[in-house]
Amino acid sequence: MEWIEILPIALAVASPRSQSKPMLTIVYVQKDPDGANELAKSLGLDYRVVHCPECQTALAGARRRDSHALILDLEVGAEEPFTLLEELRRIADAPPVLALSRSDDPRPVVRALRSGATDVLRKPPRAAEIRSALIRCLGEPERDIPYPIGNSAAARELGRQIKAFAEHDFPILITGESGTGKELATRAIHNFSARKHGPQIARNCAALPTELIESELFGSTRGAFTGAADRPGAFELAHGGTLFLDEIGDASAETQVKLLRALESGSVWRLGAKEPKRVDVRFISATSRDLNEAMAQGSFRPDLFYRIETLQLRIPPLRERIEDIPILTRAFLREAGKGCKDIGEDALDKLVGYRWPGNIRQLRNAIQRAVVLSGGRELIRAEDIVVQD
Repeated sequence: MEWIEILPIALAVASPRSQSKPMLTIVYVQKDPDGANELAKSLGLDYRVVHCPECQTALAGARRRDSHALILDLEVGAEEPFTLLEELRRIADAPPVLALSRSDDPRPVVRALRSGATDVLRKPPRAAEIRSALIRCLGEPERDIPYPIGNSAAARELGRQIKAFAEHDFPILITGESGTGKELATRAIHNFSARKHGPQIARNCAALPTELIESELFGSTRGAFTGAADRPGAFELAHGGTLFLDEIGDASAETQVKLLRALESGSVWRLGAKEPKRVDVRFISATSRDLNEAMAQGSFRPDLFYRIETLQLRIPPLRERIEDIPILTRAFLREAGKGCKDIGEDALDKLVGYRWPGNIRQLRNAIQRAVVLSGGRELIRAEDIVVQD
């Protein structure tokens, strides 16, 4: 059976951009041609979409180098999609494969990634998701790195909340264990918001000495203390943009009072200043502590808590999104570079079977270490994975 080319309806009125950029061929392996037709409409003129109802036909085309990428519906057959993925791994310079799955069971997703799929999206995917995934797997430059990386139910829900929260200027409290990516979530919220062209300023309450935290947040005037100079604090630097305050649960009682005053008034007092300065910031804070317990113990002010938690975003630990580990691993491999292009099944089994108390940060460190230990090999092996608790 031959491929059937699906042309976008808008082909007759090609834009200048589409005329100047070569069209990339995407083979959509799915039984129903309507899906390919919808894909062609959504991708527009940057891509030439070809419908292929059989995996063997798609494999033959890949051997002829007839496509730039494949989109593979995992429901096209029982074992055929996984057989196709395994066969493609044996072909030098085979096109990357973006798989689609409707199942809530993470096992076929993990199996597809182990078999060589570059990414897996949940059906039915949005056009923006497919376009972004194609850009990643084809190695084209992408302006904003998508967050969160992954296709688990937890990652999808987190992404939905991030985009919803970005539409409003209400304060956000991000909770989650250390290493889950709370600052990355803040960057994503900022990049999706109307403030994306403004500054992003981040400070960590746990990393700042007590004697410096107030000047770092609110600024200082010359002579306010020994060696003090006129300098803006984080609130002023974030004017028109987003201020992220990590580990807010570690802020001192005095700092909490000043934070509350700044958030309620929209003004900050530099240390030693005689009058306040107006600031316009989107305030996002994060903590790995239980603030309800901290309030019960008297170490965190309830009035500040209710001011900062208008919206709450929980970042799930990595152990709750194990099926995302293969996608995260390949993302970290691309980030590390150094010649390593893929990871072996034995190494992936080792990663998936670990509990990751340090979460995504620990996984990234493990992959970076594996790249070094691999000695420049293109494939990461199980012996390259050294996890340190």
